[in-house]
Formats: sequence, structure tokens, C-alpha cells
Amino acid sequence: MTSLRFTSHVRPAVGARLGAPPAGEVRHRLTSALTLTATPQDTAEVTGPELSVVGPESVIGVDPGLFGRRTPAPGVTDAVANDLVSVDVSAVDLPWRFTARAADEQGRLRPWMVLVVVEASTGRLQPGAPLPVLLTRRRELPDLSESWAWAHVQSAVADPADAGAVPGSDIARLVCPRRLTAGRPYIAAVVPAFGAGVAVGTGADVDPETASGPAWTVAAPGDGPDDPVKLPVYLTWQFSTGPEGDFEQLVSRIAPLEGEAAEGFGSRPVDVSAPWPDEQPDPARAGAVLHVQGALRDISASGETPAPPESADLREALADAVDAGAPAVPAGGRGPARPGALAPPLYGGPHAGRETVDRTPGAEDQDWLSALNLDVRHRIAAGLGAEFVRRNQEELMAYAWEFAGALREANRDRAHGRLSERVAASAHRRHVATLTSAELVALSAPAQHRVRSVRRAQLSVTAGAELHVSRLADGFAGTAFARLTRPSGPVARRAVAPAGAFPGSDEHMPRNVPRPIGLARALTDASAIRGLAGAVSVPVAADVLQEVPPPPAQPVAGLVSLQVQAVSAAEDRLRATRSLTSLEVVRLVAEANGYTAPAATIDSGLDGLPFRASLRAADASEAVSALVDTGTAAMAAGSLRTTLASLTDRSASDEQGHLLLHQGCGPDVGGAGVRVDAEGFRQRLVDGMNPDGLVGARLAQRVALPSGLGDPHSTEDLTRAPDFPAPLAMALLADAPDWFLPGLSAFPTDRVRLVAANAPFIEAYLIGLNHEMNRELLWREYPSHRRATTFRMFWPHPDGAQDLPQIALFAGGPLGSHLSADAGELVILLVRAELLRRYPRTLLFMVPARAADDGSPAGLEPDTTRWSPPVFALPVDAATTAYAFRGSPSEIVGPPGAYFVFQEHAYQMRFGFDLDEAPLNSWNDLSWPLVADARGFASVNRAIASPAGSDLAWGADAAQTAAIALQRPVRVARHASELVAP
Repeated sequence: MTSLRFTSHVRPAVGARLGAPPAGEVRHRLTSALTLTATPQDTAEVTGPELSVVGPESVIGVDPGLFGRRTPAPGVTDAVANDLVSVDVSAVDLPWRFTARAADEQGRLRPWMVLVVVEASTGRLQPGAPLPVLLTRRRELPDLSESWAWAHVQSAVADPADAGAVPGSDIARLVCPRRLTAGRPYIAAVVPAFGAGVAVGTGADVDPETASGPAWTVAAPGDGPDDPVKLPVYLTWQFSTGPEGDFEQLVSRIAPLEGEAAEGFGSRPVDVSAPWPDEQPDPARAGAVLHVQGALRDISASGETPAPPESADLREALADAVDAGAPAVPAGGRGPARPGALAPPLYGGPHAGRETVDRTPGAEDQDWLSALNLDVRHRIAAGLGAEFVRRNQEELMAYAWEFAGALREANRDRAHGRLSERVAASAHRRHVATLTSAELVALSAPAQHRVRSVRRAQLSVTAGAELHVSRLADGFAGTAFARLTRPSGPVARRAVAPAGAFPGSDEHMPRNVPRPIGLARALTDASAIRGLAGAVSVPVAADVLQEVPPPPAQPVAGLVSLQVQAVSAAEDRLRATRSLTSLEVVRLVAEANGYTAPAATIDSGLDGLPFRASLRAADASEAVSALVDTGTAAMAAGSLRTTLASLTDRSASDEQGHLLLHQGCGPDVGGAGVRVDAEGFRQRLVDGMNPDGLVGARLAQRVALPSGLGDPHSTEDLTRAPDFPAPLAMALLADAPDWFLPGLSAFPTDRVRLVAANAPFIEAYLIGLNHEMNRELLWREYPSHRRATTFRMFWPHPDGAQDLPQIALFAGGPLGSHLSADAGELVILLVRAELLRRYPRTLLFMVPARAADDGSPAGLEPDTTRWSPPVFALPVDAATTAYAFRGSPSEIVGPPGAYFVFQEHAYQMRFGFDLDEAPLNSWNDLSWPLVADARGFASVNRAIASPAGSDLAWGADAAQTAAIALQRPVRVARHASELVAP
């Protein structure tokens, strides 16, 4: 921890040798000598030149940049009267650099320049040459015989036991020992302290007799207090003191608001006898006055003041007016609804998805929407929020468009995609979904290996693969056959076929040409088994998967024998890959066509293979995709290379042996292929060619969306409501302070009041803001929706916490019940005091009270182990701040209650003494009555005994004087019961 260390002065070593100057001369002279030693007996004295030491007579100005912070600051009008005026000097040796004498026996060294403070009424600055001059009187100036005590050097020390200071922390300081008077203007000036400096600064000749003497005296014979004194000035500034009172005294002046000043505090009367514009006052509502609370309410008020009986009909009148804006539905519910009339806004209606209020008596207790719109007090709060949006609409929209960023460009691309998607969907519905299976196969021929007809969780099969393992000959589904049999092709022109028949069907064949099997028949008819001798329909090697005759002893129609041979050599791996992959394709196609028994048979057979799990995993999926996309199984070899490498193990091969599966798969699945249901395949092909989602997928590749903004694969417009993170309490305080807290403008000085957050008002205000902002966003065609919550923060939380959840998610409940705990359950200490104006950085804490250990009369003391800083501090004006704390009024007031601790901020060094004399228990209790002399200056010649346990002595040297006069930050605790009126 860094601490401070004070030093009396800093000076080059040569200064210690200075004595009195020669008679008749101004400057001191030094003669240097050097002794040369060869041997103890052989020495020689060498005398150097005579040196002239520069003193104050050579200074005709000081660079203002060498002076640092000035206390009080220039132009201050409320300086603390019991503090000492000081100025920092960046060159640590400058105050003593030109002092024309050595330090005395006690190490005290007078600086060659000093700081003086004179009343502006008796002092005057005027131009001069070479320096401006200060004209004042002798009584305004300090005693220069004590000037050694009021200049020192300050250093920051990281370790008190370490002699070294923190680099760059050394500064010198000049202090004026004058006691200031409250409410007076002053002139502070740095002036020379020796006669030579005064003479050269005013352009006069330097008199050797007075050159090394003081610039002025205060107690010499013949000195009069009103004698004029003329001093050259190196630096000057002006300030004024404020009313009398230091930190402790100002805290003691704070009292609770009570009596007449507290009457009516926290609410505003509102006349509701004529609520509508240009309406004549209703005699039935004469004298109807509502007392409306603001964002803060007085804790003495248990709740909202009941509405007067004269305003009973106002609720129904409001309901009629608000509901008139809802669309009118014709009698019987037939026909389109007519637009509603121009009506007052239904605040929060779009968020709640409602267009009318609940007129049921007592509905406001659990229906926030009705409570907000049927109670004048809450509509006032919502209207204040809406007015803020209307008044600042341009600034708000500028921020909203900046917040939206590239949203409009993304929505433009999505609009194009949406158009493309709808055109493609229409074309698919009209021109693809209506085709027959034969026509669809011909149409899809170029894309069959990209269209998925069978989709499963891990594996999928394209239409080309399904046709490949079907009983249809491969050429029938190819592009060459489709081109050959196109309606306007050479074959079709010579064919005799019914109108509209599709090439490849039985009806569209020349009579003199051998009739090939029709497509639909080939897909389903067992008699249309294709193939040449030695070939099979599935793309596998004949020695791995082949059709064998059923065993003679067990004649089963369509019995398929699948013999899977173990492959051990590297050249056979591709054959195994094709075999296993083809079996999976056959199984999936059989399952898709409803042949569950054969599919289960193949599945159980494959489960016997030790690497089936890998085949069904991602590698198998890649293998199947490669197979069906390229029309060959060769591309699948790499995907299963790692898995099939295990087959090179001979022991595994021997264990596997020749696995011969004789399974009865029925007449629909066999070596000639799978019987494919034509209509089912047509529907799967139609679904596979559906363009739905394809445009969105393309958009997702082109436009990168931030997380949570929307579905990147959708073509619907993106909506992103702006988020305004500003605390709206600041806006309400600036626009309508008497609605923030009614009576705030008349709140007296040096008073405090404990108030609480008014949750219904705050929630109504925020809903009104969001309602009007959404209307503005709609009007400006902003890509958002009317249920967005754009304003969610009311209080200035340091962590940016939000006070209001999404309004659209409100699930009923009374108005004010939806705010966060830190928004609606705060207790706020409102302080308006001279203390805050004079000490703007005052800190305030809340500390629980506990039983005192020292038997104090009150029996309580602060529990200093449990400090609670405010949730936030909201400045109202220069003298007023609202400090928010968590808790209830009963917990804070007690018993035992809590203390509010006012703490002075130690943001700058201050020197001074207390105003009132008190027992000197420590040097921090030192007061002006003990240190001041008859002239009103602090004097180090006053005999003051050191407090017990202190190592410092008053007047010992400049360092100890500075340590004693340093003002420590003050902490004053006041119990809450002292600050709250009973």
C-alpha cells in the first residue's frame, strides 16, 4: 500500500556552504580548493576559481508550467474556509534553489519564494515591469520568520521501511498559513521572500544591505498593520470562500424533511373534472381531483390515494374511448371488419395482442393492461413516456438505423429469394407434381443422382440408386432413352400410340418393333426380371453377392441365397466395399417400398458382420453417397478403407469363413432387383424434387447472420428491434422533474427524505415509451414488429442490468409486478444539502446497526464489517443526489435499523485545521483556536503538546508540520431514524 512521506526541503549540497555575502555585495561567493597527494609527505594545495552563486536577485520570472495543482482551484466560489491555500511545484528543489543562506542548526531552511493570500478588498493586482505587482497591506501577509515551516516536499513510498520513493512522485508544495474567512474573495500569489527578489521584480536597484533580508516584516519596530506593501508576482489566481462549515459541520446540518415542507410531498393534484379537450366541466365531476404519485413515492404513503367518488364515471368513459379504436365486426360475424375510430391509444395493446380493455369490475387488480389504460394516473405516466419518444424521434430513429446495420440489405436478398422460392414452388406444383411416374423418371433423368428418394437418419438413397437396384433395366431410366423416346423424337413420330402416351409405356411402341416392357410394369412385374446371363441387377461382384437356386429339399419361391465371402487380400477390398454398400442400398429401397420382411432379413444378415457398426455410421453414409452419386461403387472404397483393413487379419478371415445366408426374401426382393412401387416412387421423386428450402439454404451460404437474429435458412424478413440502453430515469428527471418526484423543485436545502420506487408508475412509463416507439418504427418502415420492447432500463445500474422484461411475455398480473427487484423494490435516500455542493464527490454508504460494546447512550453503533454501497447514485442537481439501496423502509429505519455514513472523498491533498476546538486525542483534532496567532495566521511558535502516542511535534520542522496539517478524509455516521421524520 502506498503511503506519503514529507521532507522539509531539497537543495544541492553546495547550498550548505553558503554564508553571509561579502560586505557591500549582493551575491555569495564560493572558492573551491583541491589537495593533491603523491605521498603522505608530498602534498600540494590547488585553489580553484572564485564562484558567484546566483540568488533571488537574478530571477525576473518563473515559468507557470512549473506550478501544478492549486488548492482551491482558480475561480472556485465555495472554497472551504478552514483549509489552507497551497500550490504544487513540479521542480522539487525550486522553492529553495535560490535561497541566499544555509539552513540553521535545526535544519530549517527558508524558501526564496512564498505563497501569500490577501483579501481582494485590500489587495490589487496591477501591471509592472518586469513582473506584475500585488499591492496590499502588511496585515495581510504572513510572518516570513516562519516561512521555513510552510514549504515541503511530498513523496509517495510503496514501502514505509524503504527509503526510496516511487519514481516520478516527488513534488514540492508552498502553503499559506492564513486562516480564511467565510464568504470572502481572495487573491493568491507566489511572491519573492527576500529583498533582492522584490527589488529585481519591481525594476528597482538591489540594495546589498537589504538583499538577503526578508521581503517584509510584521513585527519590526515601526511596522504598521495598514502599511502598504508592493510585491512582484510569479504566479497568481483568485477564488472565493463559501459559507462557513467543514465536512463534519455540513453533515451535522442535515435534517429530515418535516412539518409544512413535508405536506403534499410526493404527489401532484390533477383536476379530472374536464378530461377531454374543449370539454365543458361536468357538474357531476366538479372538484374531482386525483393525487398522482411520480416515479418516486414518499414512504409515508401506503399506496395510491383512492380516486374521489366524483370521478367514478371516468373509468367507463375511458373504456368507451379506448375501445372505439378497435375494428368493428359486423353483426353476425359476417363480412370484413370495419376500421376503428380515431381513439386514444391502448398502451401495451399490441404487446398483449389485444384491442380492447377488460371492463369487468376489479379487473385492474390482475390485468395490467386494463389498469394501465383505465386509470388516469397510469395513463399520465404512459403519456409521459410517449411524449419523450415524440420529442426525440429523430435522434432515436438515427440510433435505430445505425443499430440495424445491414439488415435492410439482407432483407432485400431475402425478398428476392422469397420470390424465387414461390415461383419455383408454383412451377413444381403445376408442372412436376402432376406428371406420371414414367414422365417424371424421364424428366428427372439428368438429376436422378442428386435427388434423394429415400431419407433416413444416417443413410439416404438417391432416385438413381433406387432405380439402379430396381427391376427396371438401367437404360430405361437414363437420359439417352429419354432423349430417344421424347414426344417429338424420331421414335415417337413413327410410333402408333394414344395421344398423351409417354415413351417407354406399352401404348407408345411401333407395331412392328419388339415391344419392350413398359416402365410401370417393369418396376413391379416379377416376370420382367431383366439381365443377361451371369449379370445381376445390384452392382456387386457375382462371387460376392449372387443369386443361387433354392435348395431342392426346401423349394421356396423367390428364395435368394446371398453368399458373402471373407476377403483378405488388398485387391479384394473394393469388391467387399461394393458388396456391403449395395446390400445396404437394397435394404433401404426394400424398406421404402414396404417390404419390411426382406429388409429385416438383409438387416439381420448384415448384423452378423463384425464391422457392420462402422458401415452404418458416417463412413457408410459417405460410401453410399459416393455410390449413388457416381453410379459406381469404386468411389466408396476410400471411405471404408480403414474398416476393411481389419479383414487382412487372416484369423478374422478364418473365423468369418464363407458365410452363406440362405434367406427366404420372397418374390419382391431378389438377385434381379427390388420390385418398386411405381406410385410410391413417383411420390418420393416429387417430394425429392420439391424446391422448398433450397433457396433458403443458398441464402444461408451467402449471408452470415449473428446468433439469435433469425433462421439463416428462412426467406422471411429479418426483424431486429433496436435496444436503447439509456436509463430513462435521467430523461424523466430532465424533462419533468416534478413527475420524477412531485415536490422536488421545492425541496429545501440541508434536508433528506426517504422515498421508494413507485413500481406502477415506472412500469406504465416504460410501456408508454415502448408503445410509442413501436408506432414510430412502423411509420418509418423499420424492420421490426409492434411487440418489441426497445426500452428496458429505467435506473442507471452500473452493470447495465435491465429493469423491464419483454412486455409481450407478461402473463397477466397487476401493473408494476413485472419489474425486476432492483427496479421496483428500491429505497432511495434523497439528499439536498450544501454538503454535496461543497463536496461533490461525497460518498454515502449504508451500514447495519448493532448493539454497542462501549455502552453508548443510544446503545447502537455501525457494524463496520458490513458496508453496503448504493445500487446507484442519481445526481439531480449540484446539491441534490438520490442514493438507492436495497431493503425495506422498516429494515432501514429500525429498530435496530441502519446508519447512513457520509464519507469525504480523498481525491486531493488538503491541509488545514478543524473549526471548533475539541480534545486533542490525535493530531487530526487540531483546530484553528489552538494554532492561530493574534493576526489570524497559523503559527509554529504556539506551544502545543503532542497527543499521546504520536511521534510528531508541532513546529519541529516543515515535514512534521505538513504531516500534522494534512486533513484526513472524514467519515460521519448518522442513524436513519435521525434522518427520517417520525
